Amino acid sequence: QALDLQPFYPGALVRWNAGFHRVADPFRVPIDALLTLLPTHPIGSIVDKVLVGVLRLLSLVVPLEELYQRPDISIEQKLRETGFSDDMIDRF
Repeated sequence: QALDLQPFYPGALVRWNAGFHRVADPFRVPIDALLTLLPTHPIGSIVDKVLVGVLRLLSLVVPLEELYQRPDISIEQKLRETGFSDDMIDRF
């Protein structure tokens, strides 16, 4: 109790062009995730944002045992294989 621990926000603040931009977990904070679809939000294209949702959904439905049996690859390689843009990979 003395530490007054609080839950983490289910997302991230990404620094880009001298500003911070919120990227949210689309299932846990859907309103914030929807705000990232605005054309003024610079982190990722619409396709990138849809891919975030798809990967998040897969994380819920693919059994953990299956994930552990997949070959180890880097995060960058997985993002590229999934189809994320260079801007999304570089900015996030």
